[in-house]
Amino acid sequence: MKTYAFLKKLLKGFFIGLFRVEVKGEENIPKNGALLVCPNHISNWDPIIIGAVADRQIRFMAKASLF
Repeated sequence: MKTYAFLKKLLKGFFIGLFRVEVKGEENIPKNGALLVCPNHISNWDPIIIGAVADRQIRFMAKASLF
């Protein structure tokens, strides 16, 4: 968990600084409980950016053909 938190802070600063990522509607995300995030991917960076800027730990899933 410490490694996840460290990398998350590092990547969040990197993406916000380099790509000027802006998070809108963050106040609507519950702090605990189940949550399903279904982004409409614009690029292959989207899952990494979403994981970095989200306030919660995210567990990703993908279809088998991706691997």
